[in-house]
Amino acid sequence: MARPRKASPEKLEETVSALIAEYQATQNVDCLTDYTVMQRLNISPRTLETYYDGEADKAILEDNNISDEDRERYTKSGYRQAIKKLVEFRRAVCVQHIATERVASGWIFLSKQPHWGGFQDVQRTESRGEQRITVCISGPDGKPLRE
Repeated sequence: MARPRKASPEKLEETVSALIAEYQATQNVDCLTDYTVMQRLNISPRTLETYYDGEADKAILEDNNISDEDRERYTKSGYRQAIKKLVEFRRAVCVQHIATERVASGWIFLSKQPHWGGFQDVQRTESRGEQRITVCISGPDGKPLRE
């Protein structure tokens, strides 16, 4: 028999909503960290990771003892939905701070973390298939042979 779950999807949703409201009231970014989520729910990092990657929802849906009503509920609003809400809020906060703060380097770093925004730096070099080569031929006196 499996161990009982410490936090239901509803409890996770309630916790995420409370943390978002707390951040909006205090502007304290600690409210949005994974550590705070784990503390409030009394769960391990591994458990939180199963929420992020959808393993918890998948395990519940594969359970043969789950009722059709519960199966439908987990399909529509399982752990993944609450986690998605948290990640999207974090992303919005990062973008807002990057756009409004003079020194936004910390927020830029956060925005590149997978669960805080997942933004990536992309460097592109466009050449349109063209290459330019400039050749200068100098004589023994250092003067160009052709101009």
